[in-house]
Amino acid sequence: MVEPQRVFGTVVKLFVLSVVVGWIISVLDLSLEGFFEHLADAFGSVVDWMRWILGWTLPYAAIGALVVVPLWLVSVLLRLSRRRASPPDEPPPP
Repeated sequence: MVEPQRVFGTVVKLFVLSVVVGWIISVLDLSLEGFFEHLADAFGSVVDWMRWILGWTLPYAAIGALVVVPLWLVSVLLRLSRRRASPPDEPPPP
């Protein structure tokens, strides 16, 4: 069971800390509205950056995939054919 003195002490500490932080925010002339506007701007900047990165990388990825994916598919098929062709007593090659 929680002691009432600890609960009261915690509530007082949280209140004092809230007053100090609120005073600092007021001295710095910050507002909750400004904070959320800044947060929305930052999120929009991240989204714009991600669009730019994708727009720059996707054409190169598509061109590279024309070479990489078929080579990968051939290597997978060769590995599968080796496993089926090897005798069951021998472990598969690494």
